[in-house]
Amino acid sequence: MMPLPSALEALAPGHYRFQVEADHHVFQGHFPKEPIVPGLAQVDWAIQLGERDYGPLGAFTGISNLKFQRIIVPDEAIELRLTPNPVKHTLAFEFQGADGRKSSGTLTFESRP
Repeated sequence: MMPLPSALEALAPGHYRFQVEADHHVFQGHFPKEPIVPGLAQVDWAIQLGERDYGPLGAFTGISNLKFQRIIVPDEAIELRLTPNPVKHTLAFEFQGADGRKSSGTLTFESRP
């Protein structure tokens, strides 16, 4: 699990606003002169916050409709929206910035007994 940004504000279940501080662990190695939040961190944060708001999601089984459209840089204002679908065992996510959608996708989990 990747540490969540410290400046994380819950606006409603499945809706967050945050900034990733410039010294956050996630920027190490991505990239020294032009740091960006890696896609894996975005997916991990969506899962962590989905479980925070909606309870255990089950074992992760895949991603569909994954799109990385714009980079996320240090101290940029970001909003994350999560949309669970308990019937399909999915969690859709979308990261947004002032310049539009940053990334989106649908995470799939094994059904829970």
